Amino acid sequence: MAGLRTLAWRGGMTMAARQILGMMISFAGLVTLARTIGPQAYGVYVSALALHTFLVLFFQWGTDAFLLRRADDPSPAHVDQALSLSLALGAAGVLMAWPVGRLAEFWIGTPGVALAVTTLFCGMPLQLATLVPSAILQRRMAYRTVAWAELAGHSALYGVAVAAAFAGWGLRAPLAGWWAQQVTMATAMFVLSGYRPRLVWRRHLLSEMLSYGLGYSASVWLWQLRILVNPLIVARILGPEAAASVAIGARLVDALSFMRLVLSRVAIPALGRIQTDRGRLVRAVTEGVRLQVLAVAPAMAVFALLAPWLVPLAFGKDWGPVVTIFPFLAVSSLANSLFSLHSSALYVIGRNGEVAFFHAVYVAVLGTAAAILVPHLGLTGYGLAEAAAVLSYFLLRSLAERELGPVDITLPLAWAAGFSLPLFAARLGPSAWLGPVAVLLLPATWRTLAEWWTQLKEAASG
Repeated sequence: MAGLRTLAWRGGMTMAARQILGMMISFAGLVTLARTIGPQAYGVYVSALALHTFLVLFFQWGTDAFLLRRADDPSPAHVDQALSLSLALGAAGVLMAWPVGRLAEFWIGTPGVALAVTTLFCGMPLQLATLVPSAILQRRMAYRTVAWAELAGHSALYGVAVAAAFAGWGLRAPLAGWWAQQVTMATAMFVLSGYRPRLVWRRHLLSEMLSYGLGYSASVWLWQLRILVNPLIVARILGPEAAASVAIGARLVDALSFMRLVLSRVAIPALGRIQTDRGRLVRAVTEGVRLQVLAVAPAMAVFALLAPWLVPLAFGKDWGPVVTIFPFLAVSSLANSLFSLHSSALYVIGRNGEVAFFHAVYVAVLGTAAAILVPHLGLTGYGLAEAAAVLSYFLLRSLAERELGPVDITLPLAWAAGFSLPLFAARLGPSAWLGPVAVLLLPATWRTLAEWWTQLKEAASG
């Protein structure tokens, strides 16, 4: 297990370095783009992007998960079949572009939505095909390569989008940047993976792939329904400007929780390699949960302290609602840090149904609460809906422990609770900072930090 842990630490360090650099590029680009094109155009773009993201995930059918999560390495024929299926599904997505775009524009009631949806959907074959060489690289734990390819894509996105925004392209600016990102990433992934595409269509390969992939995908589809709450409820009731504030808040949360995303990606292939040993699997999940929470919680708390001054300064006075929604989104991210590896472990042992059940409950709570609260409380209502959905994670914990055995989250739960209080310091006052102080006084906190520092030095020296 030590060798696997060292590989994971090295991969995590590489991807973390990429995420930090990418975060700096993304933040600068996001601020400039949002200020230049304004809340309405940006709101139309993110609403279309949410619809597109859901359909991309729908049309994946678990092909990348099949390649990435299986215990043994996939054969070249499996890889070629995954690519062929991805291209076929992407073509189906293109055919849906115009009708979905027109329907979305009618529902949201803002011009430009149909154009944005159609433009994004037309890139679906390329986007789905890129998942295949990306999975190949991740199977090799070639995280440095993946990191640089993704960084190149982010640089292309904001380089083109910002230049187009200054040129007066408005809504078309982020759309042009998105296309630049997809082309750049696809080129980099295919070249760096060494994979040479070949189209095949074999029934037995499809059957094997889809028997796992569709079960996994059904769970992912249910989970990703949550991203439709913003365009279909918030944008329709409060307008695209409010949807833009939610999207900016979510982007800030994602940037601050970059280590959670890194650790989750590193964990998936690592968990796949030890899936037959439940004891090691539980220990890996327990350690991963601690890493994720302590990597995310302090950053969220510090940003919450600065947000009332930093957000208007960076984005402009029109983006003040971001400060309102940020604490709720941060709490949701902390909850995900506590329990996301429970889902990953259930996936690798083939318990897709349990994860799908949790996802259905989560989305039902979020969507119902948002539909009820947003018309009366505005963005605060959406934030309260996010908080209500957090309670669903305890269902996931129960389902995971039934299959895996006990996962000790006592310490990371204390960390998450302590660092959640400062998120609402505007309402609670200076006493909210007693939470982090209490967490930092725990002897277990310092013992854990010392263990990680030792492991980090060993990975770096190796």
